[in-house]
Amino acid sequence: MLDIYPEKFSSYVGKRNSNFCLLVTPELHDQVRLHDSELYQDVFLLTCKHEEDINQLLKSKKLHNSDIFFIPFGYDQFNPLPKYENVSHHQRILVASCLPSTPNNLKQVAMGLEAAYKTDVESLVERAGIFFDKLDGCSGLYFINQVYNTSAFLMLDEDCVCTEILGNLGQGEFGLMPSGEVALSQQDFKNINIPTFHMQGEIILQGHSIVHLIEFRNTQALQFQEKIYTSLLPLLEHGVKVTLEQGEIISMQPMHDSAAKACEGLQDLFALDKQYKKITELGVGMNPNIQLVEDNCSMNEAYGGEHNCLHVGLGTSSTRYHVDILCPGTVITTDTGHVLVGQPEKNKHLLDVLDKKHSKTMLQRNQNGHCVCRR
Repeated sequence: MLDIYPEKFSSYVGKRNSNFCLLVTPELHDQVRLHDSELYQDVFLLTCKHEEDINQLLKSKKLHNSDIFFIPFGYDQFNPLPKYENVSHHQRILVASCLPSTPNNLKQVAMGLEAAYKTDVESLVERAGIFFDKLDGCSGLYFINQVYNTSAFLMLDEDCVCTEILGNLGQGEFGLMPSGEVALSQQDFKNINIPTFHMQGEIILQGHSIVHLIEFRNTQALQFQEKIYTSLLPLLEHGVKVTLEQGEIISMQPMHDSAAKACEGLQDLFALDKQYKKITELGVGMNPNIQLVEDNCSMNEAYGGEHNCLHVGLGTSSTRYHVDILCPGTVITTDTGHVLVGQPEKNKHLLDVLDKKHSKTMLQRNQNGHCVCRR
């Protein structure tokens, strides 16, 4: 049984709306227990059928002046997030990250709820503020793995956009639960030919993987999703060194024999569409309250640990798959010497990398946005 406590969601910032609505799919109707709250005049449960469109449901008078929590478990739509224009000024919609693009179960939903209850959204906003303060005045970022002595440099330019996905919802806004991510992407990523970052060097892919499927009703695509995810499992123990030119993967080297399977899986992805060779997202998970799920789970994307965590994204909403690979062993620093991600050790390699100067640039900042694979 999932216990829902409306007052424990810190995402509804400021004054609460008059009503709280828990919106669930038929599978969850008898699996949830909604508790009353003194913060709302009315607290109620609604069931969203598989064929119903969230955008149409929002027009119901019953949902006016409401804070809404939607758990799309088993929902038969790829994107359970509504369109901006369909959210009224007196509505806010928090969507649980049990999205149909990855497999889900009730244990994952419960873990997401626990993380959301523990998350103070204001502290995430403060954490992101420190992140952007350190970015101020820099022209690029270094991605360093001190175990394998690798480094890559990303030159920031006017096409780079930093999107905050922190879950702090004002009136007329919506977002995912649990949240806590800052995602760096290219402004024109929806172009058929995905633009590339100005990124050169070597990075290590090592950690949990998430394989999102855009066409989740396609049986053959579902099987390939499982195949790719399974092939990347060796990355939990051993890394793959990736060489980049202009943000595109030009070669891969397994750091252990068992990691060769991960290289094969990525090659299968590249054979499907060469656009997957391009890095489309450099995300930084910031939520310290998320526990990693040992499955193909979209919630892992916002995992931040104690010192933030990098994830590298391949593919967008215009490709069949979007793959995120968490890289907790990577340290990210600005070219001005500020540490953004990880906890670096002081060694000669790190000092040599930082002993370079570049002209500073302005970085575009998009507040309360959404993931590359869903925009």
